[in-house]
Amino acid sequence: MKTGSWSEKPLVSFYLITYNQEEYIREAVQGALNQTYQPLQVVLSDDCSTDRTFAILEEMVASYIGPHEIILRRNSSNLGVGAHINSVLGVCRGEIIVASAGDDWSVPDRVQRLLDWWTTNAPCAALVYSNLLEVDRCGNPLYTLDFRKVNPRGASNARGVVAWTLADHLDDRSLPLSGASFAYRRAVFDSCGSLWPGVIFEDNVFNVRAEVMGGVALCPEALVYHRMHDEQVTNIYGSGNIGKNLDRRRQVKWNEGQTLRQNRADMGIFFSRGLIAPDLYRRAQSWWDKRIKRAEVEYALEFGLWPGRVLSLLKYRYLSRPITSNWRLLFRSSAPDWVYTFALRAVAVARTPRSR
Repeated sequence: MKTGSWSEKPLVSFYLITYNQEEYIREAVQGALNQTYQPLQVVLSDDCSTDRTFAILEEMVASYIGPHEIILRRNSSNLGVGAHINSVLGVCRGEIIVASAGDDWSVPDRVQRLLDWWTTNAPCAALVYSNLLEVDRCGNPLYTLDFRKVNPRGASNARGVVAWTLADHLDDRSLPLSGASFAYRRAVFDSCGSLWPGVIFEDNVFNVRAEVMGGVALCPEALVYHRMHDEQVTNIYGSGNIGKNLDRRRQVKWNEGQTLRQNRADMGIFFSRGLIAPDLYRRAQSWWDKRIKRAEVEYALEFGLWPGRVLSLLKYRYLSRPITSNWRLLFRSSAPDWVYTFALRAVAVARTPRSR
C-alpha cells in the first residue's frame, strides 16, 4: 500500500505535548514557534500539569506575533501519553503531523528540511524521522545519535537511503525509532484509529502502520535536541529513586505487551482491507504472537508473585531466550523483592560520588 504524494505545500500540524516540564518548556515552545515552514498549525497541549507549565504556555502564546496558526489547549485531567496524543490529533488539521515533546526542542527549519528530504529521497514513505542531538538536563551537547549505526543490517537502497517496510521489519532490517523526531502522514493515525489505553510509546504503533502504508525512512540530518534527564519515563535505572525506577520499569514492560497487542490487531485491520498479502500476514501474526508471549513472560518474571517468578524462568528459556544474557532479569526473577531492592540501593550508593 502506498500513500502517494501530498499537495505541493501541505498544511503541517506541529504538536507539542507537555506535562510538568516548566524547567524546559520555554525552549520547546520557542522551537515550535520559530519554525520557518508555512503553512503551519502549532498545537500546544498540556496534560493537566501541576506546576507552571501551562502558565508559561499561556504567556508565550499571548506574546506571539507571527504567521502560524496557534492552538493552545489543556486536558481537564491527566490522560497519560497515549490518550493525550489521541486528543491532540483530534484537533490537528494537517496533512502531515510533526511530533514534539515539552522537554526537547527543534531546530528552526526542522519542518522545512524534513519535508524537503522526504520529497526528494522517500516520497512514498508514510513516516519519516530524523537523527537526534542528545543533550543533558541543562541543554549541554552530549553526542549525535545516528540511528544508521545501530543496525548494520538496516535496509537501504542504492542511494544509501535507509528505509524499510513490514517485510524488512520481520527480517530484522529495520532500525530503532524515536517519537521525539517523528513526522507522519495523517493517514497513519486514521488508518486504524486511536492508541489503546495505556500505550505510552506511540512510535511503536505508528511505525508499524507506516511500514504497511508505504514504509518508514530515516532522514540522516539531526533536527531535534533530545534532552536526557531523570524524569523521563524511559529512565528506568538512573533516577536515583529505586522505587520510582521500579514503577517506571513496570509501566514500560506492561506497555510493551500492550503495544505488541495493538500491533497485531492493526495487522488484522489491514489484512481485512486487502492491504497485506496472505503469506506476509501469516508471517506477521506468527512474529507478533511470539513477541507477545515473550513480553508476558518477562513481565511475570519481574512483577509476578515471588517465588512464582522463578517458574517463569522455564517459560523464558522455552522461548529460546538465553537467561544468562540479562543478569538484571535473572536476579529480579530469582530474588524476593526486598533482596532485589536492597541490592539496587547498595549499587546506587556505591556509585554516588563522595565529597571530600
